[in-house]
Amino acid sequence: MRKEEFLLMLSSSLLGLIMGSDSTIISLYLLSLGLSDLEIGELLSLGVLVGSFVSLILSFLSDLYGRKKFAIISRLISTVSFSS
Repeated sequence: MRKEEFLLMLSSSLLGLIMGSDSTIISLYLLSLGLSDLEIGELLSLGVLVGSFVSLILSFLSDLYGRKKFAIISRLISTVSFSS
């Protein structure tokens, strides 16, 4: 396995862990604020939809300008957005 492949797998795994734990914590926090289960689901679903839309745009741009550059940029954006 090449170094780039390993780093991509590692970053994907870490991002998945961060997203999963973040979703759980956010759900519990919103529940403590008094939001209903439906409202929490709608908010979390909105995040997934926005992420999917941004992913489509970045995929299109990566085809135009190079996959490696946009793979790194998309990982950085995802990491910053979920850690803040």
